[in-house]
Amino acid sequence: MKQRTIGVRVLWLAIVALGVQAVFVLTYAGAFESGADRLRVTVVSPDAGWAGLMANRINSIDGEPIWADIGSDRASAEQLLRQDDLQAVLVFDPQQQEDLLLTSSAQGQTAATGLRLAITQIEASQGRTVRAQDITPVQPGDPGGVTGYYLVTCWVVSGYLFAALLVTSRDIIRRPQRHHPAWWLLGSVVFAAAAGLSGAFLVTGFLGALDAALLSLAAVGALVVLTGAVVTLALTRLFGAFGLGVSVLALVAVGGPSAGGAYGFAVLPPVWSGIVRWLPGGAGVDAVRKLTYFAADGLALPLGTLIWWLVLGGLVVVLAGVNAPAATRSRPGRHRAAPARRSGRHGGSSGSSPQRGPRK
Repeated sequence: MKQRTIGVRVLWLAIVALGVQAVFVLTYAGAFESGADRLRVTVVSPDAGWAGLMANRINSIDGEPIWADIGSDRASAEQLLRQDDLQAVLVFDPQQQEDLLLTSSAQGQTAATGLRLAITQIEASQGRTVRAQDITPVQPGDPGGVTGYYLVTCWVVSGYLFAALLVTSRDIIRRPQRHHPAWWLLGSVVFAAAAGLSGAFLVTGFLGALDAALLSLAAVGALVVLTGAVVTLALTRLFGAFGLGVSVLALVAVGGPSAGGAYGFAVLPPVWSGIVRWLPGGAGVDAVRKLTYFAADGLALPLGTLIWWLVLGGLVVVLAGVNAPAATRSRPGRHRAAPARRSGRHGGSSGSSPQRGPRK
């Protein structure tokens, strides 16, 4: 009977592992099969008529990959570009033969390159030329702008691993008094601070990949790691051993592609673009990019998202009373008092049984 129970458990674990693999394949390999969302370009010009004509020509591209509208002035359109509300600004001057295209590679080099190629072809068909200007180019040590994505992925995974090791530690299982939620959360805070600081130092001081303030980047990293750890603890409390698998799905399998990676938020399919900034991975990548390339402009939204996940997970951990994970909880009766041992030459017991008097 015991072997049969173990076999059923192994079968269930195998099914869960296959499900996790399927989600990984569907999200990472198939995330872009449904097609990316339309890139947004704003056309500004001294003549609104010419601006509308140029916008219509852009919108008539086969497949409609770009959505062009008309902007009131260059300054406001450029501000929207810096806020990642659009992907390019075309400054069209009918009095000149050359126009200006403003892009932002820091928000996604793939989108910026694709827009330059598309707008250049349209301009060439009209006998005109275009000069591209990258208002936020990627840093020399960050080719492709992918360092922030990989850094946040490492932070999220480290938070998950710490929580997984914490809930499966044999020492913690043997000492139930240390299963109080305060110990779990305090340990997660200390680890998150160390992980955030070490990760920020490696990419700024050791590798030189990002030029950002060490302490500010470390603070963002600590928040990302702590969020990953606390969410894992909460899901483990709710679902037991299966909570570890659910955490992988939520933080890595689903959260990884939604973070945008090297592609940027703009080229994500609609199914991802609607939820991208509300997941820990996407919020972490967005926070690192805002801090590194945009002088922390718009940093409140991703930080607020991370804090929301952190508070929600912390409430689950505390209110559920994480005395022990369901998968590692001690069996009833394991800590019962042992029966009293007999002692003495005549077999007397040390318990509450009365002692025999001397023989007459």
